[in-house]
Amino acid sequence: MTSLLQSQSDSILVRKDSLPILKETPVVGVLTNPRAYGTFNTYIMGAYIKFLELGGARVVAIPHTNTGEQILQQLEKLNGVLLPGGAVPVFDQDFELTMYATKVKLILQKAKEFNENGVYFPIWGVCLGFQMAAGIEAPYKDVVALDVFDAVDTSDVTKFEIDPTESKVYRNMPERMLEAIQTEGISYNSHHDGVHPEVFQKYDNLRDNYRVVSTNTDRKGVEYVAFFEHKKYPLYFIQFHPEKVLFIYKEGLNIPRTENALEVSKYYAEFFVHECRLNANHYPTVEEELAADINNGPTMQTWSVSMDVFGFNEPVDI
Repeated sequence: MTSLLQSQSDSILVRKDSLPILKETPVVGVLTNPRAYGTFNTYIMGAYIKFLELGGARVVAIPHTNTGEQILQQLEKLNGVLLPGGAVPVFDQDFELTMYATKVKLILQKAKEFNENGVYFPIWGVCLGFQMAAGIEAPYKDVVALDVFDAVDTSDVTKFEIDPTESKVYRNMPERMLEAIQTEGISYNSHHDGVHPEVFQKYDNLRDNYRVVSTNTDRKGVEYVAFFEHKKYPLYFIQFHPEKVLFIYKEGLNIPRTENALEVSKYYAEFFVHECRLNANHYPTVEEELAADINNGPTMQTWSVSMDVFGFNEPVDI
């Protein structure tokens, strides 16, 4: 089996595109998640931070309780955004977007605006981030099926719905990696909610602007969208969890640890951070950038599947 060291010549490090690198160490924002851990009332799972740092990024928190204006001001300083997983509803009981979802919508809209105006601005949405994007972009409440998929703690084989060379994420992936994700169960999932492929295609805004790249099936053989990406902008949404393959080691979970599983997951980190390097946004000073680094904040070890988390105390009445 080819080792990671031996394989770097055909990894994401030799991208075939010609876009210039504008920032060697990009700063990526991660939206906080509204859940209490100890003395913290919001958090970011440590695995997302490590995932981005593995790719070579500096990471800062985007407090989801900040005002829309505050978030927009922060985005002007960032080179990309990761929308993490979690357990937050897209819609409330009146089928209006939740406060959290309105902040995700704002970030998506601003990313599109950036890209439309020639500023390359990527987004990587995982699990909840995937579902938020689908629910917002449809935009109908029933695009995301709730509590219908038996896909918690499963490692699945990927089925491509298009030629991988048509996908920005997969077009430079080495053949041995492409083969591995199609023949080995190395895409780790942890969700009950999701999107049926046929439902995705019902909505013009999804069908016309995004492509379904791949699907998986749950334990009962029910198919769901595993990954979709924007046809024009660098917006990528995955239902599975490469960051957990790399960094969650809680006993009892069926997370794949094969060399292929680890190598493919590292590829995703390298891919997304490389995308962020193509953005020139920056903090006004180096000192402000360093002060915003998430590693300046507190962390705590939990007994949950999140393991270590970066915790925050944010106002919750916005």
